[in-house]
Amino acid sequence: MPVAPGLAAGEAAPPALLDEIVVVSTRSPRPVSEVVGMVSVLDYTDLETRLATHDEGLWRDTPSVEVESSGSRFTARSVSIRGIGGNRVLVELDGVPVQERFAVGSVAYAGRQGSDLDFVRRVEVLRGPASSLYGSKAIGGVVAVSTFDPVDLAGAGAGLAGRLRAAYTGDVDGLGASAIGAWQGEAHGLLLGASHRRSHEPGRSANPPDPDRLDGERHAGLAKWTWEPSEAGRLRLTVDADRDHTRSEMNSIAGQGRFASSTQLLGNDHATRTGVAFDGGASLGLTRFEGVVFHRATRTRQETLDLREALARPLRIDREFRYDTRTDGLRLRATREFETGGLRHRVLAGAEVARSRLDQWRDATQTGLLDGVSTKVVLGERFPLRDFPLTETVETGVFVQDEIEVAGARWTVIPSLRLDRTRISVRDDDAWRQANPEAELAELAASDLSPRIGVLWRPSARFQAWGQLASGFRAPPAEDLNIGLDIPLFRTRALPNPELKSESSLGWEAGIRANARGAWLSVAGFWTDYEDFIVSLVPLGPDPETGTLLFQSQNVARARIRGVEFESGLPLGLLSPRLDAFGAGLSGYWARGEDRRGGGSLDDVGPASALAFVDWASASGHWSWRLSTLVARGKVRGDDAAAWFRVPGHGVVDLVAAWRAGDRLTVRAGVFNLGDKTWWRWGEARRLPANDPLIPALSAPGRSASISFTLGFGPGPL
Repeated sequence: MPVAPGLAAGEAAPPALLDEIVVVSTRSPRPVSEVVGMVSVLDYTDLETRLATHDEGLWRDTPSVEVESSGSRFTARSVSIRGIGGNRVLVELDGVPVQERFAVGSVAYAGRQGSDLDFVRRVEVLRGPASSLYGSKAIGGVVAVSTFDPVDLAGAGAGLAGRLRAAYTGDVDGLGASAIGAWQGEAHGLLLGASHRRSHEPGRSANPPDPDRLDGERHAGLAKWTWEPSEAGRLRLTVDADRDHTRSEMNSIAGQGRFASSTQLLGNDHATRTGVAFDGGASLGLTRFEGVVFHRATRTRQETLDLREALARPLRIDREFRYDTRTDGLRLRATREFETGGLRHRVLAGAEVARSRLDQWRDATQTGLLDGVSTKVVLGERFPLRDFPLTETVETGVFVQDEIEVAGARWTVIPSLRLDRTRISVRDDDAWRQANPEAELAELAASDLSPRIGVLWRPSARFQAWGQLASGFRAPPAEDLNIGLDIPLFRTRALPNPELKSESSLGWEAGIRANARGAWLSVAGFWTDYEDFIVSLVPLGPDPETGTLLFQSQNVARARIRGVEFESGLPLGLLSPRLDAFGAGLSGYWARGEDRRGGGSLDDVGPASALAFVDWASASGHWSWRLSTLVARGKVRGDDAAAWFRVPGHGVVDLVAAWRAGDRLTVRAGVFNLGDKTWWRWGEARRLPANDPLIPALSAPGRSASISFTLGFGPGPL
């Protein structure tokens, strides 16, 4: 969300709302005033103003976007849009999809790995179904992240430029530093960046004051080469990589559920990501062609030490989890503008193909602490094993969209249509077959059609109204097609389901935008129905012949989400000349979710919330501050309110100030949760029983302070 004018004084001020250029809504650069749909934009100035170094800081002030707990390994979180999260939200980095997350059991987790926030130039959020342009996984929305190009730092002229940044983040006790250097010539550009972060975060606890501990370390790098000989053509090569190392002490899990007899749980995790992308564009006559070929690979290694010293026969259980992905893909699109029959057309057509390979594996060893005897049979499972077979997924899609301007460009009708084909093939091996001796492997070949129609009315440059009817889908994931679970000791077995259907959504949305004298407002109402949500390991009851409990992934969930959201900004100088240095803003979100099959409310949808802020900047532009408060209503799960923890309403106040020493050095400092309020995030606390001893320990961070130093050099704009 753009900040109010006061805070941007002396900095790279964000453009007025209706002039903001966005890409995510139409997959081509368009002013917000010509976009159908609710889009939020965060640029690097917004990220620095928020002192954002991790996801929670990134989404702190964005309506309807929340950070939710994954329900698995400690600190594992994902992003949710309008109550739809996880792998149902598509995340892209520089136009390339980021790998999906995966979880099995209570301690094994492979998350989405994105870029270091110090490399991020811009984040765009598109809410609601977006499969007509983006295909599968965009059933809930799209988060598009763009990193810096050489020209962003060095400017259009030839020269060297760069930025150094160091920051301390109080809520995770983290220190970080980054350096980005760029050279931009008349046609060629080069950028190199590196960052390093360390954190030491005390977290939740099963037995306060013995909290969980999380020690993290991250290294990241970014390299880009660009060639733009003319406005009609460009090429860009991007190479990026990062490595995360996390050491955790998960006391909150010890003593709970399957770890009821555990006295200590220690985690040692490594995650690496590498990516290479080559993209370019060229204009031939009236047609613009663009394309990208990419490769992304992730590697996750997690080790867990589980001590069970209170048992009559004390045990040590060593677990290892491995999850590797590799994706290669090609994306092509063409844009052409023309007139026919008094109508102006802007046609976008494209084709995409991606091949992904998954390799997941678990191992464990159980050792008696008294006799030293080891075994590979742990809690009825024989290791090593795979939770699903070696899998290859091939996704292809073709789409077309036409922006049709009528009545002197006051009206624009935007139909779009996309056809996707998903093929999942699997390969048997000893690790899979040993753990699932009776399983029949299932494969998938499915097609999905995603239409969309949007209408935009622009009676003036200061006002627009829009509406759309859009569909979305998510193809069955490989993890649900063939879930591995066969434990004779506990008489349980999972069955593959080759009949899984794609999840689908259909929603309508309408809104208005207005802009006058620097004040702006954006309001949208939405209503979306979701069908055939896939639920993993649905109990089918016992096998009539053997008595074994059977489970299977099935299309069982139906949901409806409706709500309203808005964003606004106001230069207070419109009220009085004495307030010229001040700006203010207000944003909010309300939604209600309904479980249309089981009845009652949909608990993934967060409570109503609102953000208000006031900011000020000196006339010289050297000093500025921003005071904001985030307010949320209380809420409790709707199926049995007496049995669940009621997350109380809260109001959290933050203060961030900035000092610019000259043109290049900026110092920012912030105090978050000024009142040291005890509060809980709905996405992390909604599944807690009313009497859960973890409730106090799962509260959000109390009062914390952060500070950053940013030094720019060279002729560029930063």
